[in-house]
Amino acid sequence: MTANVDLDGIMQTYFDPARPRTTPEVCVNILRVFNKFGRGADPGTKRTEDYVVDCLHHNACRDGNRHYSTPESFLYFVARLYMETPSAALRKRLGGIRAQLQERINVPTNALALALRLFACQAVGIEKGLYRRDLETLIAAQEEDGGWPAGHFCCIGRTGKRIGNRGLCTALAVRVLKEEKGVV
Repeated sequence: MTANVDLDGIMQTYFDPARPRTTPEVCVNILRVFNKFGRGADPGTKRTEDYVVDCLHHNACRDGNRHYSTPESFLYFVARLYMETPSAALRKRLGGIRAQLQERINVPTNALALALRLFACQAVGIEKGLYRRDLETLIAAQEEDGGWPAGHFCCIGRTGKRIGNRGLCTALAVRVLKEEKGVV
């Protein structure tokens, strides 16, 4: 993976030289894999880490992007990296995740993006009172059969067609509510 980089040394989305793409969300998940398997300090990850941190600090995913339709996708993956990394230095560099999430609190979005946002808030320790209204909105979105609507979190680049998954949204909503202890 560290050999599959662009001219700036940032790891690529695809392993196809005919499709040179860099996507912040994919880069975050590549870093998560390297951290999970004890390779977070690999020198080949440094420029990708810098890229992710720059995207976070400059709010580069504020409006989503070609492949991910909402900023919550990026913030969710960054929050996961923040809570999973054993590196205190990387966690410090990702500290801006809290401010980014706080800016998004109470911003209307679809149910899946809302569940992603709430999970991220919980993961980085944002005070529960700050996202209470978002939590109430998520609870209100629950459908008659007990599930949540699919929502969307990514899209097909060429067409822009949005992709969601009702099962993913429901599972994430249940996890968020269980974390709130006593809400379910």
